[in-house]
Amino acid sequence: MIATNPRTGFHAWLSLLRVPNLLTVPGDPLAGAMLAMAERGWNEPIPWAAAAASVVLYAAGLTDNDLADLEEDRRERPGRPLPAGAVSARAAAIARALLLAAGLGLAAVHGMHALLAAAAIGGLMTAYNHGLKRVPLIGPLAMGACRGLSVLLGATAVALPPAGASTTWSGVAAVTIYIAAVAQMARDETRIPGRARLIGTLIGLLPLLQAALVLSALRRAGPWVALGLVACAAASALLRRRFAAS
Repeated sequence: MIATNPRTGFHAWLSLLRVPNLLTVPGDPLAGAMLAMAERGWNEPIPWAAAAASVVLYAAGLTDNDLADLEEDRRERPGRPLPAGAVSARAAAIARALLLAAGLGLAAVHGMHALLAAAAIGGLMTAYNHGLKRVPLIGPLAMGACRGLSVLLGATAVALPPAGASTTWSGVAAVTIYIAAVAQMARDETRIPGRARLIGTLIGLLPLLQAALVLSALRRAGPWVALGLVACAAASALLRRRFAAS
């Protein structure tokens, strides 16, 4: 989603990993954890390892996506790091494997249920990148479900959502639907002028939805986490401009 002429080295990797988008990711599990704690009536520590796991898994998915789309990108997005040769396919494949392993390891810090949620994210994003994204309606729903599972990762890092946990599942559904709608719009981003910029803006605004979910949980740390997510949205917007201008 970053329109840039990738340079070699560090800048190329930042472009490959779409750093502005990464800032929208940790709010998913943080929101899930807050909602789960609210329904349990608990005040557990914030599961930072789950938040880190979601970022690393998302980065693995982005790298896998560019590897899967390499031939298409050579035709339609030649400025991306892989088709431009700024990052080699071999290096990207190694990074993808390491990021996936790191994401699973970080999730495992919170127990088996969190690990299973992370494994589901990894499996679904792989299926999306290598086929599902080309299926009408199913592809966008799969992308949305990856982010919804990230919310669930945060919830399971605290505890399994109790029976009838409508608040937690509503948070999962809200993020899933939002991202699915954005992914549906993104199917035409190379054919409609200005669509790619709009998609980037909508993704960058996701932390505001996450902040609203966090605040709805009425947890003691909620306002500070919500403030951090608003800062993520602002930083994402600033970085998006920086990469677009470089």
